[in-house]
Amino acid sequence: MLYKYYIGVDLGKARDYTAVTVMECIKEVRRPDPADRQYVEHYEGVYHIRDLRRFPLETTYPEVIKQLKILLSKPGLPRNNALLVDKTGPGAPVVDQMRRERMQPIAIQITGGMTVTDHSDEEEGWEEYNVPKRDLVSALLFLFQANRIKVARSLELAGVLEHELLNFVPKINPLTAHDSYEAREGEHDDIVLSAALAAWYAVKNDYKQPLSKVGRADTKPKQKYHPLTWGRQDHGRRKGISTQN
Repeated sequence: MLYKYYIGVDLGKARDYTAVTVMECIKEVRRPDPADRQYVEHYEGVYHIRDLRRFPLETTYPEVIKQLKILLSKPGLPRNNALLVDKTGPGAPVVDQMRRERMQPIAIQITGGMTVTDHSDEEEGWEEYNVPKRDLVSALLFLFQANRIKVARSLELAGVLEHELLNFVPKINPLTAHDSYEAREGEHDDIVLSAALAAWYAVKNDYKQPLSKVGRADTKPKQKYHPLTWGRQDHGRRKGISTQN
């Protein structure tokens, strides 16, 4: 299923923040490279980060749920959104409560493994996946490298996202040669993981369709989402991160 918005929620544990990323998918036309005969003009999803937020340390999970419900009810945020929630550790009862309150969370258990496993239950009507952290981070990096993710410069935590992403380093197990991604010691990774949750599911449901099948419809969004507390989102560019309104 294609979604308009992807909302990633990394739940804080002990001394960590709970973080939220709101990412909007906008269809944009990608032109073919004349040198590549296999490449055709097509629509492709480009993901615009519209909101980044951290809850204060020690914010209770019931308060987090309350604030997320307020977010989801905001004008301009359509119902066809995907709410990706970190189920690791203490996240399990939070996800259960969200389901009881019919928030339809998509649960992501972050693992140190190498494969994604699907634990969704069609009869119950909910989705759940076990996803290696390396896959989450790789999805976010892929979108940045493909110039398919953009961050509004005016967002207060845009610099934090860049800092956390730059401080995510690969670690190689010498016995298995298995690689994993971890924040440097003493660094937080809540913002980048909330963005990675949204990015992984967006890539999983990636939008790409030839123009010949859908015609040249208007690719601009009909309604812009306004964040809860942030000011205007102007044009700009940060080092290492694409930015736009």
